[in-house]
Amino acid sequence: MNIKRAWLAMLWIGVISSIAIFVVATFFLGASPTYASIVVLSKLKALKPNSSFIKLIIEIIIAVPISYFCSYKKPGTKLLFCSILWSCICIATLLMAIFSALSIFFEVRNMELLKQGWNLRAICFVMGALTFTTLWRIGWLYCCVKLRKYNFKLRYQQVWQNPTYKEYLDRFQKINDMEKLRVFYSFTVRECPEIEKFLTCAFKKKESQLNGSEDILEV
Repeated sequence: MNIKRAWLAMLWIGVISSIAIFVVATFFLGASPTYASIVVLSKLKALKPNSSFIKLIIEIIIAVPISYFCSYKKPGTKLLFCSILWSCICIATLLMAIFSALSIFFEVRNMELLKQGWNLRAICFVMGALTFTTLWRIGWLYCCVKLRKYNFKLRYQQVWQNPTYKEYLDRFQKINDMEKLRVFYSFTVRECPEIEKFLTCAFKKKESQLNGSEDILEV
């Protein structure tokens, strides 16, 4: 499957699953869960339905469209980089939450006073939701890494297909004087700040070649 389609599919899976988890978690909370269930449900941070609902709406209305426009419609990389870092943090947090929920389950289930108060369906739901969310995060992390690499390659191709950009980048190879190279680099950055990374890369590559030539001459 094309990486862009895979990324988009994972985005929609994340949106739909977030809504489903919120609805089901709210249902369990509305059913007056017992103390043991509340403790484990807290691992989903679903004990405050109002704040969770607001957060969910903000993610759907703001985060999802921005991610779609900047990473899917345009070959952006900065937002994907932030998403990669955030996914790593979330995966670590989710794994700790699963371990904590399991610890609570095995610790509390043996207490006689709370034995009859367990809501088994709520506990199974929480563990399943945490596991699913962790697996989704891992898949989302993989898709973000792959899409970022793809967007880098696509941006590079788009730059070289632009006659003006291509002319500037080609001229770097024709300059054999370090001072002229620095002047030309400053000029091109001012003229085309949107491709500064590519200009910097071309500048450093040519600078390295010129420095290497000077070292050979000195020897």
